[in-house]
Amino acid sequence: GAEVVCWSISDNVNSATIIPFRLKHPKTGREIFDDEQRKVIVEAWCRFLQSSTPKTVQNINMEEIWNREYFNTKMNTFIHDTMVGSHVLNCCKYTTSLAFQVFEMTGHTYKGMVNRKNVQASSFEDLCNYSGFDSRYGLMAYYWQVERLKKIGKVFEF
Repeated sequence: GAEVVCWSISDNVNSATIIPFRLKHPKTGREIFDDEQRKVIVEAWCRFLQSSTPKTVQNINMEEIWNREYFNTKMNTFIHDTMVGSHVLNCCKYTTSLAFQVFEMTGHTYKGMVNRKNVQASSFEDLCNYSGFDSRYGLMAYYWQVERLKKIGKVFEF
């Protein structure tokens, strides 16, 4: 019963681009994009996923399942999984989630700002902020981890 409602992408920890794929406009209550527009968005997203642009994620297994199930494609040029990086740096239970990593890096707790089981019940603003935080903090975790992994010698190369 899951569906893609929105997602975000970031190449800068200070900003993110939100794709409100099936979000409803806060004033009209109608979906922002129609079926034709969503088709164009999916085609562009698939081109990005298949491109040579380097990509980092939090939990490659989940990302690949969603990409294959909902976009019928796989991701090329994957360079880092922050969940795996967290396992390498700190192999303690319950420390690999992005929520834990963000709290460790910044002290910010944002995961409770939306109902992740029913995201459509959340406000447009909360969904956009939540999605943007996910991308921005995922990138921040990547930079944070790379800095530490490089100090451990051959571990980063592995």
